[in-house]
Amino acid sequence: MTYLTIPNMITLTRLLVLTPLVIVMIVWNEPTFALGAMVLAGLSDAADGFIARMSKNYTDLGVWLDAAADKIMLGSSYVLLGYMQVIPLWVTGVVIGRDALIIAGVLLARFWGVPLKISPVFVSKVNSVVQILLIALILAVASWNKTIMYADNLSIVDAVTVIGNTLIEGVVWVMVITSVLSIVSYCRQWIKAILTPKKSA
Repeated sequence: MTYLTIPNMITLTRLLVLTPLVIVMIVWNEPTFALGAMVLAGLSDAADGFIARMSKNYTDLGVWLDAAADKIMLGSSYVLLGYMQVIPLWVTGVVIGRDALIIAGVLLARFWGVPLKISPVFVSKVNSVVQILLIALILAVASWNKTIMYADNLSIVDAVTVIGNTLIEGVVWVMVITSVLSIVSYCRQWIKAILTPKKSA
């Protein structure tokens, strides 16, 4: 089986080109370009999944690369925005802590020799979407503020900014709630696997 499939090459492009581009644009305070690169990353994510399904050409490497690209882009974005004090550090902690707990649970189960298969739950998928939406909203509002800083009609400018910031605050709490719920769900799967007696050979 070849690993140089079209879906895998698209995913590699997202991981090696678009993800660093998003990070660099955030560091350089270029939210418009960062948002554009993030949109391209989202389109590439949809494209590689669609092509893989249509061609039935799934590989373990492709699955791993796809997850890695998403986590690296989101994790790096939250760490940078937290460091730059665009978002509270505790929000970054929730995002990174959730993934760290999941990884730690999987590694601990393997260390104990417990067969553990984590099944993504609905609330976890919602959480992933909300995490992406939050970053996109933050970049969109920052891009708006930077683009219209010399606008004449400041009342409209201020109104849009207030609406954007209000949306961001609401999405933050949705993200936090879905993060906690997904952690609880994964913990239940982990505990069930740990307490299930091993089948004798």
